[in-house]
Amino acid sequence: MREAIDDAILGQSGQPAARDSEGLATVVRRMLLTLGTAIVAVAADATDAYSQQAPITQYHVKAAFLYNFAKFVDWPASAFAGPDDPFTLCVVGTEPFISARETLAGKSIKGRKVVVRRIDTIVGARQCNMIYVASSDDGGFNLDPAQLKSAVLTVGESDDFLRRGGIINLTVVNNKIRFEIDRDSGERLGLRFRAQLLQRALLVDSRG
Repeated sequence: MREAIDDAILGQSGQPAARDSEGLATVVRRMLLTLGTAIVAVAADATDAYSQQAPITQYHVKAAFLYNFAKFVDWPASAFAGPDDPFTLCVVGTEPFISARETLAGKSIKGRKVVVRRIDTIVGARQCNMIYVASSDDGGFNLDPAQLKSAVLTVGESDDFLRRGGIINLTVVNNKIRFEIDRDSGERLGLRFRAQLLQRALLVDSRG
């Protein structure tokens, strides 16, 4: 990170806590310690272009997690029409969408340009490779996998997200963002989770 900017560290409640003058890369490294060195480096790079003036929210940090998940999950070739297709991250909710767009601007995943789209209903999700459903917007979004394209990675942050058909759930444990993975459900959709990601997960089966 070339310059220092204000940050917001997640507290136990999952809401932004006090700000300090650390650089965003430092914030992300601390928040992502549970992911391991390789993923931390990716997250720091993902947020390097973020503006110095803008405040950092919990959703900027979570956008770095989404970027990392995409780096360590493999999609089947059938998930893309061709080699030039973008990687489409769909976000439910206005604030999470803005933060993801800011954090991931100009980034690529496995050679594919990242495109961030806002969606409100399952109808708008058919072109998504990944969907992030923030807890504030969770209630109105149908997670029925039958309504989605075959290989879409759904990420949420509510207690019952995995039970309702989600694949990865973000949670806060001891002031740190952690994540749960329903590996079986993801693999049935054609997704493959790399060992580096599974080793850092709290859970790898929604029935566990």
